[in-house]
Amino acid sequence: MVEEAKRLNSGLLATSRVSFIQGSSECLPFADDAFNKALAVHTIYFWQRPEAHLAEIARVLRPNGRFCLCFGDEVFMRNLPFVQYGFQLYDTSQVVRKLNLAGFHVTQSLIHEEMGESNAGEPVQKRINIITCAT
Repeated sequence: MVEEAKRLNSGLLATSRVSFIQGSSECLPFADDAFNKALAVHTIYFWQRPEAHLAEIARVLRPNGRFCLCFGDEVFMRNLPFVQYGFQLYDTSQVVRKLNLAGFHVTQSLIHEEMGESNAGEPVQKRINIITCAT
């Protein structure tokens, strides 16, 4: 994915305003207070130790830095056929507790709903949690 991102964004790479690296949010290769904002979309399901990932994201954010975490709601996702393969599902209250423990203050919690299509071609109502917070 890193190589594909570099290929698709070769013009931006020439400006030195962007870089693409491979790593883990559990051990970010950046200094403390390095960023103003961070975003994680559909990743929390795969974190073995979500508290460690969230604490590491908080570490690299500046004071009053913003973090947005998006994930499918447990009720919506639990009946999807692929979630049996390594997904840990959460509801909003569980994630808010983890964010608070990592030093974040939740500023907004939204639910985005949209109709989509399942892998079997059937209509499905998607429910996505969008939580924004600050350090």
